[in-house]
Amino acid sequence: MSSEARVWLLTGPRPGEVAQQRRLAQALAESLGEFWTDKPVFEPGAADARAFGWTPEAAERCGLMSPWPALAISFGKTLDAALWLRQRSGGQTRIVHLGRPRGVAAAEIDLIVPMPQDSMPTAPNVHRLRWPLNAPPPLADRQRDAAAQRLAPLPRPWTALVVGGTSRHFDLRLDALRSWIAAPRAGSLLVCTSPRTPSHWLAPLREALAESGRPHEFAAFKPGAGSSAYAEYLHLADRIVVTGDTASMIADAWRSGAPVSVLPVPARRRLRLRRALRGCVPASLAQVLVDRGWWASTVDLDRWIATLAAEGWVAIEGLGSPAARRPAIDDDLAVLVARIGPLLGR
Repeated sequence: MSSEARVWLLTGPRPGEVAQQRRLAQALAESLGEFWTDKPVFEPGAADARAFGWTPEAAERCGLMSPWPALAISFGKTLDAALWLRQRSGGQTRIVHLGRPRGVAAAEIDLIVPMPQDSMPTAPNVHRLRWPLNAPPPLADRQRDAAAQRLAPLPRPWTALVVGGTSRHFDLRLDALRSWIAAPRAGSLLVCTSPRTPSHWLAPLREALAESGRPHEFAAFKPGAGSSAYAEYLHLADRIVVTGDTASMIADAWRSGAPVSVLPVPARRRLRLRRALRGCVPASLAQVLVDRGWWASTVDLDRWIATLAAEGWVAIEGLGSPAARRPAIDDDLAVLVARIGPLLGR
């Protein structure tokens, strides 16, 4: 992709974030450039060092060179690169930032698109989503037919379990997964892991599936090997269970059209303590601190999941929730594209 594109994606290491950036960029139907900008080389001694921890030399190594784009789409820590781009372009590059901005006043960003689990104060430049922008990876007809033939010997219904992993906010436990696998249920299990699943969990998960005596298929994520089993399970499973540590995979599963259940994952003590402390701060003061970039907005993934369950979009595994349903209209992406249009001069 050329640096002369009108829209630049400034990407980092998280597949779920990059997938959302790409889906949004494709929907904008503009010429695209994509640049890895998560960890630029900062040279504090450089005479022409600029704000945001960037130098022209570091930017050039990432491929960020004139002519500058009309729009930069950042996510997470790549916001620094977007701010640097706007500075170097003399203000001509507009910024759409997905997720929570950190360390910068909200008014400095043209459009902020927090994820549904982000507790971001309302503002004229904040656009809210019902769901993350993720969608199931595409599956060619030939691959779909081959996968269906491979899985055909397994009794139906097929229940897919999509396994996330531990994170700084949530504490998924291997024992919880083993207990879920051991519980009696009809049909067969299709279990796949993800980039965040610890490698030392793979053998215990295989053992748990073998001990369950239930027909199953197990697919371990392999870096650089693609995610064919993940796509196949999302497209073919009769029901999908996703661990509740990742909003991106919940959205992938929901947009598959299959009924979705979320396996609850407890928040880590540090996150619970942070929420409690912030709850002691008046809402008006908290909004000022976030608006000025002195505080990052909080993540409340379990609140978002609980809201989805209350509205009937997903079920909570183990709580006897009603069967999940899919709404007739899923217009988050189209509405966001229309909101971005004026930033591109449309």
